[in-house]
Amino acid sequence: MERKAKIFSGTGSQYLSEKITRQFGNTPGKITIQHFSDGEIQPVFQESIRGDMVFFSSKHVLSCRKFAGTFIND
Repeated sequence: MERKAKIFSGTGSQYLSEKITRQFGNTPGKITIQHFSDGEIQPVFQESIRGDMVFFSSKHVLSCRKFAGTFIND
């Protein structure tokens, strides 16, 4: 089974994600991001990512680390 690459965007990097995905002949993945007062974020994927290669484009390194922690802690 071939793994599909999906690219998702944080709230400050939609333009970059659109440019990247256009190069691959695709569109950015559908995602909703909740922001909390302590700076944490909660991504909610609006499509299945099971078995796919997932890339997340974000404006801040700190956001990426917190984002990655949501998967490490699950």
